[in-house]
Amino acid sequence: PCVAGPEHVALYKDLDMRQRNYYGCITALDEQIGRLVDYLKVKNIYENSIILFCSDNGPELETPGSPGNFRGKKRSLMCWPAKLEKGSKLELPCSTVDYMPTLLDIAGISYSEGLVLDGESLWPKLINHGTKRDKPLVFCSGYQGAVIDMDYKLYYTKGELYNIAKDPGEKNDISAAYPEKMERLEKCLKESVEDYRRSFETGKTGDHLDWQDWWNIWK
Repeated sequence: PCVAGPEHVALYKDLDMRQRNYYGCITALDEQIGRLVDYLKVKNIYENSIILFCSDNGPELETPGSPGNFRGKKRSLMCWPAKLEKGSKLELPCSTVDYMPTLLDIAGISYSEGLVLDGESLWPKLINHGTKRDKPLVFCSGYQGAVIDMDYKLYYTKGELYNIAKDPGEKNDISAAYPEKMERLEKCLKESVEDYRRSFETGKTGDHLDWQDWWNIWK
């Protein structure tokens, strides 16, 4: 439940209760991040601390928040004062699946060549202002699947393709004009799902859908 404390609800007394709770929670979170930053500064380790800050699903559907002209709900931020210039931006699609390989890269920690990570390290791109990622981003949730490969996004569930660089609001489906790209991204999605199947071959089932039923949908 999105319920703010009374002191934060009171800050937005001119709004309805739903908005007061929503914005109150955001304000409370902001204050706590401030406490963390202040503590790191007192300990003289702020400049060389990495803070990864990301929203889970906010603004979520049917909440007062808005993603503006974009479809979707997620945002993320990385702060490292000693290494990253303030206001730096990566002009390429990124995801929280990139966090682990990025942190391993920064820490100089290697891992087995047989271990396949979903994401890729953003560190070389952050320091060199990279403009291209090597691995597409694959998303699966219940019956839905999507692939983002730089400027293009396949929404597999509806058979739609968008150029999200030119059409960030995903208003113009261009699937009919790019059949080869559709085929390549569909193949990427299905290969990824096959990788997930191999990872999950432990007899466990998902939270909402039996694994075998889910696999039958995608294959």
